[in-house]
Amino acid sequence: MKRPSIRWSSVVVVIGTSLSLVACTEDPVDDSVVLTEKDRASWSLPLDPYQRPLVDVVASAQDAFIQDCMGDSGVLWKVAPTEREAAVGESWNPVGRKLFSIELASEYGYGNSSEIARSVAAQRAMYEAESANRSLPESAHAVFDRCLADSREMTNEASGRGSYELAEQLAGVAYGDAKADDDVEAAASRWRGCLREAGVPDLPRSPDQMPPDSIAGLRGSNVDGADASGEDEPVPAEEIRLAVADAACRESVAYASALYEAEWQAQAEAVAARADDLSRYKRQIDDERARAEAYLAEHAADAR
Repeated sequence: MKRPSIRWSSVVVVIGTSLSLVACTEDPVDDSVVLTEKDRASWSLPLDPYQRPLVDVVASAQDAFIQDCMGDSGVLWKVAPTEREAAVGESWNPVGRKLFSIELASEYGYGNSSEIARSVAAQRAMYEAESANRSLPESAHAVFDRCLADSREMTNEASGRGSYELAEQLAGVAYGDAKADDDVEAAASRWRGCLREAGVPDLPRSPDQMPPDSIAGLRGSNVDGADASGEDEPVPAEEIRLAVADAACRESVAYASALYEAEWQAQAEAVAARADDLSRYKRQIDDERARAEAYLAEHAADAR
């Protein structure tokens, strides 16, 4: 009965034609479209304002609502308290795009921090709440389903889901277009030549396919999950060596910069082509968040 959540920790390429999602145009981006500021360090992209954030006030409000709703039915549903200054983990950008750099590779190898940077106490409280909720009897399932549906109605989530889905689809198409860019493919070829010297026997065609089996097999856990895979066991020194070499090669052959520029341009064109739809959905998202903030404020007042 874990509360479902949608988290895109990496952009997924949408298979098939992009004509139904992005208007086919070679015109420059409309000057009236306001784009987010470029920042390759956080891999900031034009569609980010239209995607679900990792630190999500709507999810927090729905969790609080479900707890109250189930309590009214005599079911103790535990929710770990959200830290007031919750922040995104250092391996992620605000919308859940996994980052990769020499600094991060030096710390995590091909693993990563947790998506949300929590204190040890908050992390423990979250695990304890999830464990307690999993132990609830079967009869609590129907109560949870009803409360979950009511929580979505409270925030009017159904009206705003279209925005996230559209933006994620547009982002997937843009990523596929960026990877097929001539400059990006040329940089990927240079990257293979650079990293081959580090001694990777099964080097893939593209950096986004890293790590291959020869590296992933160096430790038993999943090296590329949303949780902090480096916390339970040390990251093998050989994995760190290869990850650092990989990150350095992406920079030295200009693969990272070429991919970022191509993906930025592809997303900017998508935003311009679907500006009306995205703006309408963004207003719905803002309404969801306003409802969530109002509920949390009222919930905090009632708790005092």
